[in-house]
Order: sequence, then structure tokens, then C-alpha cells
Amino acid sequence: MTEKNELYGKIISCVGGLYTVQKKNGERVCARARGSFRYNKSTPLAGDNVFLHKENDSFAIVQIAERKNSLIRPPIANLDTLFVSFAPVDPMPNILCIDKLLCVAAAAKINAAVVITKSDLSAELAEKYAEIYKKAGYPVFVTSSVGGGGIDKVREYIAEGGGGKIYAFAGASGIGKSSIMNALFPELTLKTGALSEKISRGKQTTRTVELFPVPAGESGGETVFVADTPGFSVLEFSAIAGFGKKDLAATFPEFTRYTCNCRWRDCTHTKDDGCGITEAVERGEIARERHESFLALYEELAKIPEWK
Repeated sequence: MTEKNELYGKIISCVGGLYTVQKKNGERVCARARGSFRYNKSTPLAGDNVFLHKENDSFAIVQIAERKNSLIRPPIANLDTLFVSFAPVDPMPNILCIDKLLCVAAAAKINAAVVITKSDLSAELAEKYAEIYKKAGYPVFVTSSVGGGGIDKVREYIAEGGGGKIYAFAGASGIGKSSIMNALFPELTLKTGALSEKISRGKQTTRTVELFPVPAGESGGETVFVADTPGFSVLEFSAIAGFGKKDLAATFPEFTRYTCNCRWRDCTHTKDDGCGITEAVERGEIARERHESFLALYEELAKIPEWK
């Protein structure tokens, strides 16, 4: 697009078909999507980089730049890192749901990191879970609700990623996501408080995604975006078009080095004789909890008709 009156910006929210687009200089404009998107069966999403055409005193979205990734539920594009978050206790973590979030992120080509909250409630369990995910190859951050321990490491990780990136926190309610976001981005205190209240009123009814620009580090400088959406409590494999049980093993990063040891080319890594994955589990090189999640997710995917 090269017309003089077109602008380039990022969609940061959409409410009732009206999109808020933030330009590179921080200015925001409201725009509606051209009707051509309906004919192309495409929809602009929060996180999309778009071209705008000015029509009198209003703007229209006329083109979406190429996406790195996108999810159907929640509707978001170009997510860089998903922080899968959970507490060691209060509430007790659901390892299967945690691993499902990590797998869906991998399938969508979204980087994932693990954030363990409330480590002060059980340092022993926090370390146990940290070792499981470190062994799996994920960046792991252990944080505390007492004194903000570990928050600086998360902040450093975000700062090292560079400007313009989009981050989101996933996890069950009550695990301290709001506390982490408040500690990382103090300027969002009111917004995250409002979000928590909104979620408690009706998790099933709201699907709005909003991106908030925040400084990448304590000293300001480059800007990143944090995604505000209740939809990241659960992700379904249906959000990834074409994903099936044959693709599942590739979303477990610790499996990669062992698949070449499988005797059979079509090994399912479930209970096949001569499977490099199950042998690594027996040797303790792959956490048994992770393989148990793989088996449960494989069974779930086996019930879904294969994509044609």
C-alpha cells in the first residue's frame, strides 16, 4: 500500500466492530474494517499490523500485514510470548491444563515461558515444578508474592526481547497473575484491577482482547504490549487449524532429541516397543509427569476427526 493518506499501525482493541489502532508515534485512531474482509473470510485481530485509509474524517482498515501467528480463541495475532503461570499450591496446579497451554502455544508458533507464582507458600513444590519445566527446555521464572521475588528476572526477559513485542499471561484464576502484572507494570494497576472484576462477573461472556503499551524495562525506553484477555485461561486445539495427534509430539520440546531413537517411523510415543521417548522417561531424562500429559492429550486428539 503506497497511497499518501494511508497509515500503518497496530490494532490494540476491538469493541463492537470498532477498532482502536495505535500508530508508531503513539497516536491512536478509531477505524472500521472494509467490507472486503467479509468476502475474503478474514477478520482483523488485536495485535494485527494494519494499513488504514482515511475517508473524510474517518479511517478504514484496508489491509492486514502478514501475521507471525494467530489464535481463534481468544482472537489475537502476532503474540510473541505466552507466560504460562501457576502457583505450587492454593490453588494446586493442574499439570495437564498447563501442558495443554504450552502445546497449543507451540503449535501456533508462539514462544512460551513458565512463571511459578506464590513460591513463598511452598518453596519445595515450587522447585519441583521448576525442575520439570527446566528439564523440558522452557525458560522458568519462580516468583514470590512476598517482596516481589523473581519479578526482576521476568522484567529482564521482557526487556531483552526488544520493543514492539506482545506478551500475555495465561493461568487459572487465583494464581496471582494480577499481582505479577502490577509488579511488572505499575502503571496498569487500575486496569488490571478492573479486568479481575470483569472476569469474576462472567468469564464466558467476554471475548474482548486489549493490548496495553508498557515500557520494556524499569528505565522506560522501548515499548512492548501486554495482552489483557480472560480467554487465556484455557486454549483448545481447535484454535489451531489442521492440528492432529500426529503433530502433538513436536510440541513437547524435550521429545525432539529422542524421536530419532524410535524403532518405528510411525511411532506414537505412547507404549510402542522400541520408543525412544518412553525409554527416556524410564531413564528419568524426560519427566514422567510430562509424558503422562502427552498420553492424555494424545487420547483427546484421537477423538477428534482428522483434518482433511
